[in-house]
Amino acid sequence: MRHEPPTPTLTVETAASRTKEIADRVLAPTAADNDKAGRFSSEAVEALGQEGLLGLTLSVDQGGVGLGPRAFAAVVAAFAETDASVAMVYNMHICALATIQAARSEASTEDALREIGLGKHLTTLAFSEAGSRSHFWAPISRARRNGAGVYITAKKSWVTSAGHANSYVVSSLSPEGAASAT
Repeated sequence: MRHEPPTPTLTVETAASRTKEIADRVLAPTAADNDKAGRFSSEAVEALGQEGLLGLTLSVDQGGVGLGPRAFAAVVAAFAETDASVAMVYNMHICALATIQAARSEASTEDALREIGLGKHLTTLAFSEAGSRSHFWAPISRARRNGAGVYITAKKSWVTSAGHANSYVVSSLSPEGAASAT
């Protein structure tokens, strides 16, 4: 894995080119077998990290590449042509990354963001849950205060990268929030 932050020299074109190289070299040889076996491609995630693509949309001042939606779309499209599962893993990673970046300033996100920028941290969303009828905007799980902080108990029904991600962005009702009306 990468040991220093990627240099912010990637452009939309070079990001797409590097993605195509990863797709040809890492994904294509194993995509059909991985799909058939339901196997998670750790090799793809490692290659993404080595090329700085895990931090594609992370701002340069936070150790990322600092590219925007156009580069993200180009990368996802290039992966989707070879391995739709890896494209989904990457899509959920970038969506979770955006959520982490948008966290309140008092949230302790610096370590995760630094590790993402270094290509060492995969994150994902854990929004879908049993009982919500797949309405991620209407969670039924709840955060609870326990004196030392907050804990969440939830039964998530579908999580991309489950068991492989370094962190999960979880949706829940706040400790003070009202229960869902659905």
